[in-house]
Amino acid sequence: TVEGKNRSVEVHFFDFNANLYGKILKVEFLNRLRDEAKFNDLNALKKQLKIDEQQAKDFISSM
Repeated sequence: TVEGKNRSVEVHFFDFNANLYGKILKVEFLNRLRDEAKFNDLNALKKQLKIDEQQAKDFISSM
């Protein structure tokens, strides 16, 4: 929570192309990839997101 605002979560769908804006989704947490982090620049964030994506895909494929 920041300044009393509601908590939020960002969800990434792999290999999915549809408009979900305005839809109600159910999200089930199966694994935590990492703690929240601050990045020095956009390139560092993009690099970490690629790592996160691979870890998530590896986890899903191991189920």
